[in-house]
Amino acid sequence: MKIKNKQKDIFFTMVCIFTLILFFEPGLFKESKYVFIDTIYDYLKLLVSGIIFIKYFLYKYKNSNYSRSKIIILVCLYQFVCFLITFFNNGDLMRFIGPAITSVIVLMIVEMLIYNKSLFTSLKCLNIYFRLCFIINFITIIISFFSPESRFIYFYGIDNRFVFTYLSWMLTEALVDINENGKITKQSIIVFCLMELSLLAVNTVAAMITFLIWLIPLFIPKFKIMKKTNLIINSIFLFDIFIVRFRLSYAFNKLLTMIGKFPHLSGRVLIWDAVFDNISTGHFLFGIGMQSEASDMSFFRKYVSDVYAVNHAHNTFVDILYRFGFIGFVLFGAIIYITVDCLNKNKNNKYASVVLVSLIITLILGIFDTLLFAGFYLIVGIACNLDLLDNKKITKKQITK
Repeated sequence: MKIKNKQKDIFFTMVCIFTLILFFEPGLFKESKYVFIDTIYDYLKLLVSGIIFIKYFLYKYKNSNYSRSKIIILVCLYQFVCFLITFFNNGDLMRFIGPAITSVIVLMIVEMLIYNKSLFTSLKCLNIYFRLCFIINFITIIISFFSPESRFIYFYGIDNRFVFTYLSWMLTEALVDINENGKITKQSIIVFCLMELSLLAVNTVAAMITFLIWLIPLFIPKFKIMKKTNLIINSIFLFDIFIVRFRLSYAFNKLLTMIGKFPHLSGRVLIWDAVFDNISTGHFLFGIGMQSEASDMSFFRKYVSDVYAVNHAHNTFVDILYRFGFIGFVLFGAIIYITVDCLNKNKNNKYASVVLVSLIITLILGIFDTLLFAGFYLIVGIACNLDLLDNKKITKKQITK
């Protein structure tokens, strides 16, 4: 019986790893010529998500010790409210469902892997995938120097969206490193250096500078970052407000020009102004819901220009206000609050500093892009379960938080 249960656990862990890999795929087949492959990919995501969802509730039913955490309940509430807003605004439900499912399923996977004591085994497998992605990506960077006109048509491309993968990769490498060696070693430092080199090569300035925050857990472990959690997070929010609403970037006009950037941040300031003009005319409370990509492109083309026609607001919180209004903004703020609160409660946990750094980097980069992807919820899930990671045995008291 024990062997059979162990085999079931191994199989389920493999399903979880496969699901995470599917969710971390950064849009390989999103071009029009790959529509069929992308459709198959979406069905695979739905299939494995269904398995995870059922398994999660079986855990709850069969194990009296196992209970759903506050963060999953809150994220489900947030996504349900966003679904209603999208529905009543005649939005694109199919475009909404994918990210919504991802957020909930990733949190469920993290909790179940911790319960099964197989989180770090899964993260090691995920690291292999991330390394493979990096190699493919770096090859395309090298090729692009010899053939600049084709830099965006290779299999993996060098689109700056690859930074989404870096966020998660650095976290998973550091967590595994600490779990196996008790501290950060050369392995994680090498990953960091490769990551910075890649970002430098494609001139992704914001990401390259922001990722230097990894120097704190990598080289300055004595810096008491966990004692400054609230100050740091609140400072990021204030910086976000000053960048978005008070055009702080224009104060650094000369510096930005020197590095080949513009004070309007590649049109981002114009995009944010368009969103605030829109929500001030009747969409402040509930937003416009998740609309189709064509609808978003049309909106930004109308209010900004053809040059900066995009399909999202390029700021995490502005995008939430645009789509789900003040109601969605408050609920998402509660998700951040619970995450930070859990980090504060576990500030002495040996994994806490790298999880906090990941969250900080995500929030800073979220000023310039919309970073509600699988990696964000991986950070949230681990942060909200830190108290279980440092213990050899999961007790009833710990699980029923």
